[in-house]
Amino acid sequence: MFQYMDYAYAVYKEQSFTKAAKVLCISQPALSAAIKKVEQKIGTELFDRNASPVALTDAGRAYIKAVEKIYCVQKDSKVCSLTFDAAWGNEDTQQLIDILGKYNIKATFFLVGDNVRKHPEEFKMIVERGHRVGNHTFNHISGLKYLSYNYLENTNKADELINSTLFRPPHGWMRWGQYMVLKNRYKIVMWDLVTRDYSNRLNGPQVLEIVKKYVRNGSIITFHDSIKSEKNMKYALPRAIEWLKEQGYEFKVFD
Repeated sequence: MFQYMDYAYAVYKEQSFTKAAKVLCISQPALSAAIKKVEQKIGTELFDRNASPVALTDAGRAYIKAVEKIYCVQKDSKVCSLTFDAAWGNEDTQQLIDILGKYNIKATFFLVGDNVRKHPEEFKMIVERGHRVGNHTFNHISGLKYLSYNYLENTNKADELINSTLFRPPHGWMRWGQYMVLKNRYKIVMWDLVTRDYSNRLNGPQVLEIVKKYVRNGSIITFHDSIKSEKNMKYALPRAIEWLKEQGYEFKVFD
């Protein structure tokens, strides 16, 4: 269920496989193959490919409704949440924290346990500035590539350092059995708007446009605190915050 949810959601939003592939920074054949895998696992088609534009089937509407329950915050008001998947090693987490501080915004950082072990000062700074932290496993592993016992053990190891009630699976992928265990211990936080700030196919203005195009009531927006995303994130984040404020959005952190 959890593999390629963001792919299916992008096709739904764009009403086009070609446009969704561009947003996701993958090829259209790769996107089509991924959606086929989801449909085969579910046992029915999610999209009517003969419709123009591409439309949801009845099963697709039910699937998207289920996805939105874990991809969004409160849809009935103009709020959004800023989240960061952190893969430290860069020297500018301080600058990121300062950008958020300038606008008096609190965000949620999903942290890899091994990076917290290596960079305890970064962890301390985030917490002391009033931001929320969440578990992103100890080694940034995909639940689909590990036995559930090993995946859950890795998550537990991270929790010893992070001590949070929030969890985000790396890549958004985990097995159903892993989800059933983790949902009883954590609030599982996905996203509906990933900025792709890490992509070398995009520049800062393009990342900003992704935010402007796809944000909606209740959006969970994901940036990245990493070397790969550094340049695009620094450009897009402050401008995105200013634009969102101009549009009347309030920023919410998770309970």
